[in-house]
Amino acid sequence: MYYKRYGYAIIKSKIMFRLQNRGFMIYSIRFIILVILSL
Repeated sequence: MYYKRYGYAIIKSKIMFRLQNRGFMIYSIRFIILVILSL
């Protein structure tokens, strides 16, 4: 539980950081793939 919430917070902060870059689309696609694989 704690690990998932903490990991999600890190990933979310990374996404917010990537949001300012041009590679946001690629990063978001990778994130979606990671979410699908983790299910």
